[in-house]
Amino acid sequence: MIYFPLGFTGVDAPDRYAPGINSLRYAADKMVIISTVQNDDCLIDSTNPENRLATGMAFSELPSDISAELQPSDDKAYVLNYAIENYQSNDLKISVMRRLAGEDTENMDGKICNITACSPRFRTPRGLKTGDTEQSITILYGAWDNPFLVFSTENDRVDTIELRKNYYTAG
Repeated sequence: MIYFPLGFTGVDAPDRYAPGINSLRYAADKMVIISTVQNDDCLIDSTNPENRLATGMAFSELPSDISAELQPSDDKAYVLNYAIENYQSNDLKISVMRRLAGEDTENMDGKICNITACSPRFRTPRGLKTGDTEQSITILYGAWDNPFLVFSTENDRVDTIELRKNYYTAG
């Protein structure tokens, strides 16, 4: 039995974790990694760790160095009374919802609904980035099943990291 200070556990921990603690067995049961549960709803820019990108944030709130790199795409999707605009750079793909008509029923007008990291420049709060091994996902996230944070792999490596909101464009 191991005891931890009460402040070490997270009050707002997701149900899939023991009370705020994430512990993973690693390296043939010779080591256990114990950490507080991270907030996984953003990506962190390794060139400037103050830059954090999250779904639900206004596109206009993107850090200027990141927004300057993004180029609009001609691809558009439509859902409810919104158009979904797509932007991309060498490192990112971002989708933004724009209200076409009627009420902003989803409260998403001008907000980011999807972010896909395509390079190691952006990492999750737990440190996962593209190029890491599939084993890194297991080490950092355990048996992960979250439709709003998705890791795609190719040849045993993380190929993309995607943050989603209610609506996202496939492809």
